[in-house]
Amino acid sequence: MKTLLFAAFGVLWSIFAFPQNKPIGIITGQIYNGESKEKLPGASVALLPQGSDQVKYSASSDASGNFRIPSIETGAYQVVVKYMGYQPVSFSVQFSTYKLTVDIGAIHLIKIPIALKQIDIVQKKAIAKNTKDTLEFNATYYPTRETEAMRELLKKLPGVEISSDGTISINGQEVKQILVDGKPYFGRNTKMATDNLLSGIVKTIQFIDRKAESYEIQKGNSAQTEKAINITLEHDQYGKVNGLISAAGGADGKFSLRTKLNRFESHRQISLMANTDNINSLDEYRVGLKGINTNLVSGINLNQDLSNRLTFTGSYYLDNLKSVIETKSLRQNLFSDEVSNYSLNSMAKERSNVHAIEASLSYQIDSLSTIQLNSRAIFSRVISDIDNSYTTMIAQNVQNSGKVDNKADGRTGYYFNSLSFKRQFNRHAKQLKIDLSYAYNFNPTELTNHSLTSYFTHDTPHSTDTINQFRTQRDRGSTFQFSVSYLRPINQVWSLNLDLITNYSTTSSNRQVKGFDEFTHSYGVLMDSLSGGIHNNNFFNKAKISIKVTKSIYDLTIGANLYSNNQVTNSIGDHLAYTRNFTNLSPAFDLNLRISKKSFLHAAYDTRLLTPDPGQLFQLPDHTDPLYIRHGNPNLLPTLTHYLNVDYKRVNPINGSTFLVAGFLGMLEHQMVNTSSIDSVGRQYTSLVNANGAWFTGSYISLSLPLNRNRMTIGGNNSSTVFMDRGYINGQLNSLNRFNLIQQVFLHYSPKENMDFAITASLSYNSTSSKPQPASRTNYFDYNFSINANTSIFWNLYFTSTCKYTLSAGRADGYNNDRLIINFSLSKPVIKNNRGLIKVQVFDLLNRNFAYIRNVGETYVEDIQTKSISRLFLVGFTYYLKKDNSAK
Repeated sequence: MKTLLFAAFGVLWSIFAFPQNKPIGIITGQIYNGESKEKLPGASVALLPQGSDQVKYSASSDASGNFRIPSIETGAYQVVVKYMGYQPVSFSVQFSTYKLTVDIGAIHLIKIPIALKQIDIVQKKAIAKNTKDTLEFNATYYPTRETEAMRELLKKLPGVEISSDGTISINGQEVKQILVDGKPYFGRNTKMATDNLLSGIVKTIQFIDRKAESYEIQKGNSAQTEKAINITLEHDQYGKVNGLISAAGGADGKFSLRTKLNRFESHRQISLMANTDNINSLDEYRVGLKGINTNLVSGINLNQDLSNRLTFTGSYYLDNLKSVIETKSLRQNLFSDEVSNYSLNSMAKERSNVHAIEASLSYQIDSLSTIQLNSRAIFSRVISDIDNSYTTMIAQNVQNSGKVDNKADGRTGYYFNSLSFKRQFNRHAKQLKIDLSYAYNFNPTELTNHSLTSYFTHDTPHSTDTINQFRTQRDRGSTFQFSVSYLRPINQVWSLNLDLITNYSTTSSNRQVKGFDEFTHSYGVLMDSLSGGIHNNNFFNKAKISIKVTKSIYDLTIGANLYSNNQVTNSIGDHLAYTRNFTNLSPAFDLNLRISKKSFLHAAYDTRLLTPDPGQLFQLPDHTDPLYIRHGNPNLLPTLTHYLNVDYKRVNPINGSTFLVAGFLGMLEHQMVNTSSIDSVGRQYTSLVNANGAWFTGSYISLSLPLNRNRMTIGGNNSSTVFMDRGYINGQLNSLNRFNLIQQVFLHYSPKENMDFAITASLSYNSTSSKPQPASRTNYFDYNFSINANTSIFWNLYFTSTCKYTLSAGRADGYNNDRLIINFSLSKPVIKNNRGLIKVQVFDLLNRNFAYIRNVGETYVEDIQTKSISRLFLVGFTYYLKKDNSAK
């Protein structure tokens, strides 16, 4: 193992010996009079490398106000636009191998009033900048300690939410990737970035709406755009190693070891991290993972310009987790007016290993052509042992009770490879992109399923059912996809876009179930009724044609999608073939409107197609849970979703105030829904069918208003969603209505350096009802109030405290959460330039930490309580690697 590690690091460091030249990019745009909208010929455009006052590239606008600067090396630049008699405009741009062509769009210059011609105009540095697809924040206006993880800086930005598992959302939309100076950071693993980067190195944070990147086979069904975050660094961070090394320990063998190292340069970025602990990855600001866990996470990220044309990007991470998860739950089954209560106590022990590798090679053929190879591989193994005991009661009578002991060993492998070619033609500015993709996945599992269930009638044992089976299942699949996109401008306003995706996939699933032989004490009896397999061939095509109109204040794209899908499923057990054909023609549009320099409106309508997976097509019954027996349906049609979204953002660049509002509406055709029935002793049988009529809608509003010269910020977030799902219960159509409302208000106050406070209050309301199930109406509330305080006190000590009070109402008895969690730490900087930190930490001082969840389905409402790590004391030391003049 050591030899392998040394060899890997040798290869990585040997890469650094290549010549350090850079690929080349292009910037284009149009310059207008901001009042009359006239085109301005002869305006000067200059590009200065970030942190420099020397012009490296320049150009002038032509008679139509257009400018174009080719052959630009990758990196960060300041763009300065000047025209005699007009106020100059300055902004930053980033060129990377992932974004070599930058279209600025319309630049509107404002005339200098005559009375001000002899006055020097000094522009105040903007706190925020707002463009059509990017919202940028100046990190220096959002105070954090420079040694805090970057997620603490993100939390202070408007519209940002970070869940306990590290998922980042902006205005309710999940962030898919984090970039550093335009280059990917640990692939698509956003949690790695928020944990491994320190806030003190960040200059600006950009929220980007971009075309969805292809990192796996999507069949054209994913959203057309996705959220990404680009972090630009302070210029003096280049060429320096930053990060930390820390160790902490506590009573009962509790420990935490962390290493985070980063080195960023214009031609190379390298990051190393390794964390291990048995405290659920806790810190001052998070509750941590559920259950009791021992965790090891390590990884490396490398971006390297190998030559002036060739760029490499790659990352690897390992996630090793050992968990003990103890839960209790209460499920109310809503099959009739008479509600049955299913109570469950579960103990699960699990070991998992995940290896993930991503790599990309990009070759710049010439200034207009690029070819890129992307690879992604994920391998995992999960071994689990689950012991469940359960009882179902109607009123005061026991309907059934029993125990389940399931032992599983599952492996998963996924491999993806794509080759992309991009070409921009000088003549007429035509663009062509061609992608070839291939993916392969496999999933072999072994399961020992042992259960004993007793069924009662009028408190008298009626029957006993014993299941003792050994199941092996082999799932595998491969997919080939070809896609081409062609853009041809018709004139300066109109352009034509053609997209084509054709996809062929084949999947197979084979299952063998053997019963226990009492004579041989082994699993040797093949159970034909539960054993068999399927083989599925899927042909998918999507064609899209659209016309785009580009004006100075708006661009509008109108088009149509044509879907064609053909599936043939062969059932190996009964030698039957099932064929489904689906075609659909639907419109699409996308509008970007520049209302003013501070505000933009975006609206889009599109469709997405979701095809059934092999597990949903597999019709053999699954008895893993003896009271919840499932089987698939080989006749399922794909689900088509019609999706409309509208969002508006207004940002004041001077004081940093923001107002963001978004709304969405979706309607589903051929939704894959459950059809469920229950027998007299409480066994539920569930399959899948297609149904129409489901829809969902929602909104998100975020307001942030800085006060008191940016030392205080108040604001709030509001999100609401309504779902109307379909399903069948005992053969009768059922409508499940769900409503969720979350209202949050906050105040951030930083009266001076090394002191800040945050107060947050939130209310969450959930309502569910099911027709025609009158007993299904439920309403429940969650109230949360938290105070975070960070301040320096006497003797250069630093105090951090988090107090969070949670109150729940409306859940089942015993599951209403009423708790106060208090965490705090006391730290003392040591060593020259405060490079060392001694810290004493206390988590959950009152020993009240539990995790509570409510799940709602077509036939049930379920409350779950999970035991998690509680009161904990740690003493630790951290050594920071940072530039000397920044230590505070």
